[in-house]
Amino acid sequence: MSNNLVQFGVTNLTKEQFELGYNMFVVHPSFGMHWDDVPAPTLKGSNAMDAVNAFLAINGWNMHTGMPLLSVIQTKPITGLPWEAIKDRQFGAVTHQGVLYISLRGFATESDGIAYNPRTNKFPTMINGFKPIGDHWYVWKQTMVSPQKKDCYYEGETPNLPRETAPSREQRP
Repeated sequence: MSNNLVQFGVTNLTKEQFELGYNMFVVHPSFGMHWDDVPAPTLKGSNAMDAVNAFLAINGWNMHTGMPLLSVIQTKPITGLPWEAIKDRQFGAVTHQGVLYISLRGFATESDGIAYNPRTNKFPTMINGFKPIGDHWYVWKQTMVSPQKKDCYYEGETPNLPRETAPSREQRP
């Protein structure tokens, strides 16, 4: 597709460059476009976590020390994540203080992904949004925007929903 667009003068991106840019923002249609649109893991069973457990056995739970800026630190490749839609895709992963982080999209200080946090360890302040999605997995975001309480909660906690506004005069009894 993109090579035809180059040929007709619509763009100067090669197919490979176009796919790289596309993959920075679109993981899979079922994962949505927003950082917290990621579904719960879809693969269950005794071997659903084999690749994750193998990664952790080789790399441990603290590959990176210090403040994590997840999109620019050294990651190692991981495949076989427990989602049918992406089980064959490779992503960059790193562990930090007992949490496995997998970056799905973004660059520099603006990124998001999934995290495996089986011990419900505290997320560092650089992660300014996190929500549980099931089986000790979380979605996370790292942006230059200040966190909002509604975007930060752990498994077993009630989401910090914004307060409802006071009823208008028309709504009052």
